[in-house]
Amino acid sequence: MKKMFFLTLLVFPAIAFCQDSAIIYRDIVAVDNAKKSDLHRKAKFWFVNTFKDTSDVIKSDMEDQLVCNGTFTSFFHVRVFGSNTKETGIVKFSLSIIFKDGKYKAEMYGLSFHDDLNSGIDFNPITSATGSPIKPALTSQKKVDGVWQDLKNNINEQITKYFLDLKTNLSKRDDDF
Repeated sequence: MKKMFFLTLLVFPAIAFCQDSAIIYRDIVAVDNAKKSDLHRKAKFWFVNTFKDTSDVIKSDMEDQLVCNGTFTSFFHVRVFGSNTKETGIVKFSLSIIFKDGKYKAEMYGLSFHDDLNSGIDFNPITSATGSPIKPALTSQKKVDGVWQDLKNNINEQITKYFLDLKTNLSKRDDDF
């Protein structure tokens, strides 16, 4: 009985203080007859063309892996004084692409959102939580939870498009490139 009591004391704090995990987007793609060197070259070219501000963003450039940091603009909708307003901000992220002959694995992680207006609506990190991790003053939790879900949906749509575009570009034959 004593063992059960102490086990409960050890496990309860871990359960009580569990947090939702940071969101990671992952895609493993097979590319027929592709050499890892060709996939690496195409991925680097794709990154530079997709994310125009690429100064000092390639953190690691090895034969079998490319790690980059980048940003893109995202948005959420919020109702202010009866009208629907679109607020924009910057999403920061890290992207890792691991190459092997005939396939690659892409992961986008470390996502955070920073509001353009410095209104205090910064989400760092973007997590799997259904409710917003922050609540600005004078705003209902329901309203902020709606903003949180809208933002996560918009980020998801954008990242899905990036991954599809990456797949398209890495799957092209060299004569189509």
